Amino acid sequence: MEQFETLGLPADSPRPDRRVGVEIEFSGLAEDRIAEIVAAGFGGEIAETGRFEREIRGTRIGKVRVELDTSFKSELASAPEMLGNLAHQLIPAEVITDALREDQLPELDRLAELLRDAGAEGTRSSLVNGFGVHFNPEQTDLSAAAILPVMQSWAVLEPWFRQHEPMSIARRALPFTSPWPEALRAALLGLDADTVTMEALIDLYLDHAPSRNFGLDMLPLFRSIDETRILSRLGADAPSARPTWHFRLPSSRVDEPGWTVTGEWQKWLMVEALAAMPRLLERTARDWLINFRGRAFGDSAWSARLDRVLADH
Repeated sequence: MEQFETLGLPADSPRPDRRVGVEIEFSGLAEDRIAEIVAAGFGGEIAETGRFEREIRGTRIGKVRVELDTSFKSELASAPEMLGNLAHQLIPAEVITDALREDQLPELDRLAELLRDAGAEGTRSSLVNGFGVHFNPEQTDLSAAAILPVMQSWAVLEPWFRQHEPMSIARRALPFTSPWPEALRAALLGLDADTVTMEALIDLYLDHAPSRNFGLDMLPLFRSIDETRILSRLGADAPSARPTWHFRLPSSRVDEPGWTVTGEWQKWLMVEALAAMPRLLERTARDWLINFRGRAFGDSAWSARLDRVLADH
């Protein structure tokens, strides 16, 4: 199975000074078995931290957590065994790494191989599987001038990603899969990174996307920048603060030969690459605003346009 084909935008070599947290969802294996696989492949000691939670400490990639991917773990912890077994069938397990150096990400390709060999099941193994992969790359420059171009790049590229790798039926039915609203995309693409303030950027995002239900979730990063502003708007619904992007990919094909975590990471590198090319970013943003905003079936037509524009570039 070939990995997702990129647009050919240039990506920088791995940066060992940049850290990235990774979350991989799948089914078919219980927490104990996953923890055993991690420890056998990467070293470390297994600790049981909850009924559906394990930690593998001291691996060569740091601490790795394994848990049932649900916010109801505490409720399920006291549930009868039959209900707990049912939860395993309906709710994916999740492997969560510490923040890794970017040049350590190939280690997770090896982990994917080990999980595949042990019987892990990915998104396409069943119509009811709604699994994903999440990346949390750190952002050290917290200025609006650094953050806006990346948001604009995502606004340009998101329809292309969604067109070229459609979501499973189950994934579409779950939270965290909505595209950014068109009004947000339009507003972002009309901003100037040299003049926009962080306060205005955060307010704009909160006006249009005040939830975590998006492929690029800005709320953890924005809370790390201006906690008061986020809490005043979201209150108890605000996520924890993290100086990272939260990038959710709509499928986890861990069971498919040829699928790799580093191949998925290339998608984020594409977003960063376009953000670092101001003239091309401005050209594509203007093209979308003039010719595709509000157009019927616009995302499909825009994806076809991007195929040509970026290939020519």
